[in-house]
Amino acid sequence: TTGQQKNLQDQLDSLKQQLANKQNEVNAKQSEIEAKQREVESKQQEVTQKQQEADKLRNDLSNAQNDSAQKDARMAELANLSQQKVNELGQ
Repeated sequence: TTGQQKNLQDQLDSLKQQLANKQNEVNAKQSEIEAKQREVESKQQEVTQKQQEADKLRNDLSNAQNDSAQKDARMAELANLSQQKVNELGQ
């Protein structure tokens, strides 16, 4: 039975080593996954930042267009008043 016990112990040791190897593989894969997750989070932050920049530019453009439209309306109003004055002076 001593030979049988030795054989069983060897098998047990072999299984323990296989388990340790698999655990190392799992740990390595987990580290890879965590690194990829950090990369994804970093990219997501970049995307969010770019989206905020785009939103700000869109708002700035909208404000500039509104400003321009108001100035155009004021210029038209002044041109109209000017024409009225010319007409009054011409009479």
